[in-house]
Amino acid sequence: MKKTINVLLLFMTVLLPLSLNAFDLQEATVKVAQQIRDSVVAISSLQVIRVYPDLDSMFYDLFPELFGPSQVERVGIGSGVIIDKDGYILTNEHVLGSAADILVTLPDGNEYHANVVAIDYKADLAVIKIDPQEELKVAKLGDSDEVAIGQWVMAVGNPFGVAFHSAEPTLTVGIVSAVHRSLPEAMWRGRNYVDLIQTDAAINPGNSGGPLVNMNGEVIGINVAIVSPSGGSVGIGFAIPINAARRVIKSAMSGKPISYGWIGIAGQDMTSRLQRYFGLEKKEGVVVVSVVFGSPAERAGIREGDVILSFNGHRIRDFQDLLRYVGEVSPGTKVNVEILRDGRKIKLPIIVGKRGEGFVNPKVAKRKNQVVSQVSGPVNIKGMVLQDSGSGVIVVKVEPDSPAQRAGIKKGDRIERINARKIESLSDVLTIPEDERNGNILVRTQRGYFVILD
Repeated sequence: MKKTINVLLLFMTVLLPLSLNAFDLQEATVKVAQQIRDSVVAISSLQVIRVYPDLDSMFYDLFPELFGPSQVERVGIGSGVIIDKDGYILTNEHVLGSAADILVTLPDGNEYHANVVAIDYKADLAVIKIDPQEELKVAKLGDSDEVAIGQWVMAVGNPFGVAFHSAEPTLTVGIVSAVHRSLPEAMWRGRNYVDLIQTDAAINPGNSGGPLVNMNGEVIGINVAIVSPSGGSVGIGFAIPINAARRVIKSAMSGKPISYGWIGIAGQDMTSRLQRYFGLEKKEGVVVVSVVFGSPAERAGIREGDVILSFNGHRIRDFQDLLRYVGEVSPGTKVNVEILRDGRKIKLPIIVGKRGEGFVNPKVAKRKNQVVSQVSGPVNIKGMVLQDSGSGVIVVKVEPDSPAQRAGIKKGDRIERINARKIESLSDVLTIPEDERNGNILVRTQRGYFVILD
């Protein structure tokens, strides 16, 4: 009897709550599906592509009239989410391309031609507008900054368009697999896919532009890409955070052009060695590698070798973080940037510029009263053998198993700075005190910063 009671208690304390939790999850999923499905549309775009002939064909000289350019029609498919009752729809730019005609199909099957209102190619976002004759169901936008790894999400859209003879969107369920993901620009034709949400909810061709929603039915992202060897979903999908899309939405609703902030630096992510060298508690921050002449950063007093710790009140983890927060600031806005310089934290005010404008040719430093190096032979510091050349001080050899090799210095590197000292010749190297050279040193090359330990 006692054993039976123990089994019943186990069921009530463990198995029953699990069953109830599973039931609650199912109920929540059904509720979200009902809440979001009428806000997701199918999009087809007709693109007219000009195809040029093969002028190397052996028949071109004989029949040139047959080899004129021709036009080919291509149909793109995707999804979108309704963000305003007046007919504004958010989607991906790549769903539209250079479309000559855009057709939006609502979940009830009604079709409308759409016009492009706002486009951001690099962010791969666009807003289009239809003139509906019916009341639209507007999706609720959430806060993507609150997204956490492991939370349940749903990807909604029209995979493979309306191939299933229905415009009703389909839903797939999964979790947030990771946040702050970035994809290489080289893989995606120059698009700036940074700070993405990764999910294992199935995303397939046609899902692009559709929403990724949380279990409150709020849109937290716009499905944009998958990584797959087959072209189909293998559980590695990505969505643009909805907070990043708000700028494009705001531009579309206000009729103003999209603009992004810019400060004019090149930066390097923090490494474990750099962290120890700068005495930081965490591996966070961006080391300033170079500053554009005449840029907002230079006018604010930011220098090469500074470490940017925060920008406009946001902690900076890496360079992608900095790009994101700078881009979110409207050009002309004055904000504070916190830097680490010579072991001291400094706050500098900076007036953010506009990305794509204000680029100035880098300042060409003319060396006045130049002293020609009198050093004839190479100089060895911590296993990197340095030699003067026509373009500065070059590493001509790296000794095996030396501190320089362990730090990542390579033959052919150009040494531009050692600690805070600018290096233009071997004479500059020899001016570094011996005790400074024997300790940990921060070396800047054309590839970035390296810490050589003693």
